[in-house]
Amino acid sequence: MSGASDWRDQDSRARKLARAEFGKPLLLAAGAGSGKTAALVARIAVWCLGPGWERAGDQLGSTDARARARYVLERCVAVTFTEKAATEMEDRIGAALAGFAARRAASEVLPEFTLAEIGLGPEEAADRAAALLDAFEHLRIGTLHAFCARLLREHALDSGLHPAFEIDADETALARACREQVGLGIAAAYGAPGDPHALALA
Repeated sequence: MSGASDWRDQDSRARKLARAEFGKPLLLAAGAGSGKTAALVARIAVWCLGPGWERAGDQLGSTDARARARYVLERCVAVTFTEKAATEMEDRIGAALAGFAARRAASEVLPEFTLAEIGLGPEEAADRAAALLDAFEHLRIGTLHAFCARLLREHALDSGLHPAFEIDADETALARACREQVGLGIAAAYGAPGDPHALALA
């Protein structure tokens, strides 16, 4: 049984590190259903309530809760592969913040978490969470495609793209363009009588 206990201890330490270490990059590697999304939700919630909130105050030189909340959320990005996963993550972060705003016990909101980890009391955490919920639309959670598309649209001229470009994630636009080009090519080939290649293609 000590082996299982060791694994649980390592897992617990890794989860705590994932939600509390912001001084260097981290890589989380785990199998399906192991709680990666829960770890990311905890990381974002803890960042927004703690270190991110403090950094916003330092950068803005302001104690205005609304301004700080917006500043924190605008600088927090979560990228995933599917719209479903992005929606789930956004819902779970919102639920965590709502839990703190309602002054629920921290361990109920985020398993194994205590506000002491970020030096907050329940009242201060609730006030920060309420401000973050008011500015929640500024949190950027989406797919990899959506994240890249937003960056490219913001810098469309620099990237040489038309600002109204679209992402063809399911390749339907590519298939349509191919059909159109083949159709144009066949029509042009028919205009040259006796083209054996056009007749073979037809």
